[in-house]
Amino acid sequence: MIFLPRSYILPPFIASGRGYNRLPELSTLGVNHRVCAFNKINLTNLNLESAFSFIFGHHRVNDVKKKKKWKKKLLDQKMGKMIFAKKKQNRFGKYTILIDPRPLGMIDDYNPILFFWVLHLFYGGYSREKGGSSTVVTRKNFTSIYSWYLELIKKLRETCKSLVLNFFNFALKNKPEMSYDKMENELTRSRDETIMIKVNVTIIAIMLGHITYFDKHIKYVDGLFNFLRLSDTHLGNAVIAAYIKLGLVVDAYRVFMGMSTPDVVSYSAIISSFSKLNREAEAIQLFFRMRISGIEPNEYSFVAILTACIRSSELELGRQIHAHAIRIGLENNLSVGNAIIRFYTGCGSLNHAVKCLLYQSTDGGNTIIQTSMICGYARNGLPEEAICLFYRSQSEGTMVLDEVAFTSILGVCGTLGFHEMGKQIHCHALKTGFHSELGVGNSTISMYSKCYNIDDAIKAFNTMPAHNIVSWNGLIAGQLLHRQGNEALAIWSSMEKAGIKPDTITFVLIVSAYKYTSSNLLDECRSLFLSMKMIHDLEPTSEHYASLVGVLGYWGLLEEAEELINKMPFEPEVSVWRALLDSCRLHANTSIGKRVAKHIIGMEPRDPSTYVLVSNLYAASGRWHCSEIVRENMRDRGLRKHPCRSWVINKKKLHTFYARDKSHPQAKDIYSGLDILILKCLKAGYEPDMSFVLQEVEEQQKKNFLFYHSAKLAATYGLLKTRPGEPIRVVKNILLCRDCHSFLQYASVVTQREILFRDASGFHCFSNGQCSCKGYW
Repeated sequence: MIFLPRSYILPPFIASGRGYNRLPELSTLGVNHRVCAFNKINLTNLNLESAFSFIFGHHRVNDVKKKKKWKKKLLDQKMGKMIFAKKKQNRFGKYTILIDPRPLGMIDDYNPILFFWVLHLFYGGYSREKGGSSTVVTRKNFTSIYSWYLELIKKLRETCKSLVLNFFNFALKNKPEMSYDKMENELTRSRDETIMIKVNVTIIAIMLGHITYFDKHIKYVDGLFNFLRLSDTHLGNAVIAAYIKLGLVVDAYRVFMGMSTPDVVSYSAIISSFSKLNREAEAIQLFFRMRISGIEPNEYSFVAILTACIRSSELELGRQIHAHAIRIGLENNLSVGNAIIRFYTGCGSLNHAVKCLLYQSTDGGNTIIQTSMICGYARNGLPEEAICLFYRSQSEGTMVLDEVAFTSILGVCGTLGFHEMGKQIHCHALKTGFHSELGVGNSTISMYSKCYNIDDAIKAFNTMPAHNIVSWNGLIAGQLLHRQGNEALAIWSSMEKAGIKPDTITFVLIVSAYKYTSSNLLDECRSLFLSMKMIHDLEPTSEHYASLVGVLGYWGLLEEAEELINKMPFEPEVSVWRALLDSCRLHANTSIGKRVAKHIIGMEPRDPSTYVLVSNLYAASGRWHCSEIVRENMRDRGLRKHPCRSWVINKKKLHTFYARDKSHPQAKDIYSGLDILILKCLKAGYEPDMSFVLQEVEEQQKKNFLFYHSAKLAATYGLLKTRPGEPIRVVKNILLCRDCHSFLQYASVVTQREILFRDASGFHCFSNGQCSCKGYW
């Protein structure tokens, strides 16, 4: 049974009993239904709020005699099978409702009326007669008015389609039916009221968990199960599941703490929720508590706790949990094995992940395991290994592409700038129908954007059947990669017109877009930053301040940027100071840069990139002695900068180059070709910028250091291996140095080729001696 207090049976916005009216559409159904609504509903002008206020038809049944014991009868009548229940007048509430959820299987995913029904637990046939009565909602009752729903739904689709779309999950079709069968069986052989309660609450948990699109109505659900007796573990787990699916984790934890005998399901649910909410320490403590109480973890517990270990970088603890999984024989479980690989790759321990991959007996789960490994390689900056694993698994036939695999591989292609392979994967997604999946569509947008093909990214966006905020953010980020600020702002304007609610990432991107517009729009940028809190109710974070500092610094307002940091309402993170230091490098301002560097080194004394940035700042301003001192300090601390590398893709193979690297099989031809190209560029006016060579050596040696940077080697290989007229695509893992930038400008002239170069700042499109960055990056 579902026992409801009176306050939940009639929500405040429902019309009174005197407002009952018979709608003409129901008169043809041949059943004595009555509908409660506002006095009259105009179906031609129905909005979502009035839809929520609409009450469905119901059939009144005879009162159930008051008896101390349960009276249950199964009656076969014209109206269908009815199950009678006795009213209760104890703490559970005055009225008893028994639900037949089977008709839910007929209801499609656009029905907003169903949302109202689920919120109020199918309030049906409430009697206002003195003394009250129990209510029975029958299978026949629901089915007979289904045809009337359809007419109403048609009107709703016309008036509030954007709110109703994707409303109800199709997974709802099977679970309630199975739950109902179980409920019938229990009713026929048990007199224990908790059985009837727990079965019904399980149904409600399933249904309520799908209500995520109308957050403002969650208040009607909050505290819904407070009046239930939660001594039964199964019932408590159902309530916890319902609260978690609604995002009410605090309520779920309260229910958990009130349970007398929580089981492994209870613990797993709360641990998983804490892990997802960045409450890793609490999740780990709860796992220890579960083990101390003697409860053995199951596969869901392992997945949840390993996720917490990833987020908290607890490598040693995760290894112990892995050992425990081996001890109880769960290592080869598909979910646990996948979680173990994600854990090791997430903590940067790729050697352990590879060993787990080799020893996994997945029994058909190779796609999931290998997809996790591919993602792990990509996250750890090893996209080449990700591509190699993908090709190997495809050739061996051990991997079948699904939504997750498509999303992961497209992401790797974007990271590498592997345009041709990305197009092939996209075509395969089109053939198999996975292109319509939201994650695949978003990854396709990102892939094309990172491969300097913004036109195809826009086409992919326009052909998606549905968009979410990630789709819009991906399109904006693509425009920023191409340094097209005005186009990014145009997308932002389209978002606002479409009524799309921005998130925190959206504002990071849009504020950054003002770098690539005009200094005249700085006031607009400041206003946008302030609107986060005032209009959109979003608190600015360090990432937002870093974006604004970057914009101010880009346009030379370094003092204002520094003042903004000093006035931040919270302690600035290192990313904010880095944004200002990068602006100091751009404008060769060592006075502010020196102060900023002290902050960064104080916060991250072991990060070599900070020392390199400060050294380059001094070098750019001509203070070579200071630059060399910074380098010596870095070496004295035992720090080494991350090696810079550039790569080109040719014939589905990745060719990586390091400075003065001769390990490539065709190194002799590459160096000869580069020497010829340098001579041509020198004749065209190229002047090497030897300020970036800090070693105290002779000028000719400085030229040798400078001429064989990884960017020049990669671009030369691309020129040698592509057909005349084809653009050359090069990717570098850090910023392009000024000398290589100047060289590539002249190389685009002497070769009459377009060079598309992507570095850490975005794209440089070199064509006819000009660059799309206009000298600022």
